[in-house]
Amino acid sequence: MTKGDLRYRFSVYAEEAGRCKKSGCYWSLLHLLMSIPDLCSALEVEERADKDKNIGERYANWCWKFLATAEFDGMDWWDARNTVLHQAPTLRRQSARYEGFIFSPPGGPGHKLVDPTTNKLRLDVWSLANEMIVAMERWFDALLEDPRKLACVEKYLPELIWFDPAESTPPADRKGPRLP
Repeated sequence: MTKGDLRYRFSVYAEEAGRCKKSGCYWSLLHLLMSIPDLCSALEVEERADKDKNIGERYANWCWKFLATAEFDGMDWWDARNTVLHQAPTLRRQSARYEGFIFSPPGGPGHKLVDPTTNKLRLDVWSLANEMIVAMERWFDALLEDPRKLACVEKYLPELIWFDPAESTPPADRKGPRLP
């Protein structure tokens, strides 16, 4: 599998993020972004029986490797994910740096800024989307350097990603490799 193959197979996520940005569907975009580390880290699990184990650890580790910054690290991504996908601010870790998150569309007062009165981290969803696309590229590069993980991704990709972009376009307009 090449980087081009990986881009092709994951293009549905980048394209969907673009559609969300274009149409102003920032809440949908945020949900999509928070699920990508789950998906990518699950693909790396060697034994399918283990895919539901250590989800938080895998998610945070993926974010630490490919996405984390000083202001918004792997555990912060995990906390934000739980807040967004599970509406679970009550599950806050005792060691959490922030009291919560404020998600805003582009043009807001800033990105990765802490509100001093609430200790909530303000996050611009558009900026998060750009960061996630870069993180996926970093992940593709790391996979190509790790044959064992790449083999897992190749093995389980058909299970987890059901959309083939080529199937939604007329045959004459199809670009890129046709994967089995």
